[in-house]
Amino acid sequence: LKREHIMKKFKKIITVFCAYLFFISNNLKSDITFDNLTSTFHAQNSNSQIYFNYSATTTLSSNFKNGFKIPAGKTILFNTTLPVSGLLDFSGTLSLDSDLYLDTGFTYSGIGRIFGNGHSLHLGGNFKIPTSNFFHIGSNTIIEGHGNSINLSDNAEILVDDNVTLTLRNVIINSSKNGVGNPAIKLTSNRSKLVLDNTILNMANDFYINRGQ
Repeated sequence: LKREHIMKKFKKIITVFCAYLFFISNNLKSDITFDNLTSTFHAQNSNSQIYFNYSATTTLSSNFKNGFKIPAGKTILFNTTLPVSGLLDFSGTLSLDSDLYLDTGFTYSGIGRIFGNGHSLHLGGNFKIPTSNFFHIGSNTIIEGHGNSINLSDNAEILVDDNVTLTLRNVIINSSKNGVGNPAIKLTSNRSKLVLDNTILNMANDFYINRGQ
């Protein structure tokens, strides 16, 4: 009888401990760092920001609400079917292995490059490029706006690399201040191409194009 009593008490302790672990695991908001060359992450909690410490191939099966950070010199081959929100803070390279869906709560900061690899970047809301930042397109990319706007702050730019085609589809481009040397959309070589498909260019200043197609 005494042994049975001890076993019941032990089971209660285990139950309380498991409940505590469940509570902790669902309320931690620590960042997640990928150090492996190939990482697949499954999470039930989407309160963390992902920090890519090394170049990696990454598949995400969770919706992260606080975005991710890619440092300078790092390249991430990114694959997820779920929308991404929060802050995309990067000075490195984001290479798409599938279409990327940006949610309504998405913000951007940085001077990194995006390689669309023929895939589409879908806007779930308006997309702002901060003052003096740029969005650098490094391979063929489609930006599908779904009727939303890309708002360029003062001296912000969209850069299109050599021999790269950027397609802007169903989107409104708003600029606030750009000069001759830094147009809102800059084609960096004579082989750079810009395709406008049901797109509105709402430029605050004259739009200079002296190269590209």
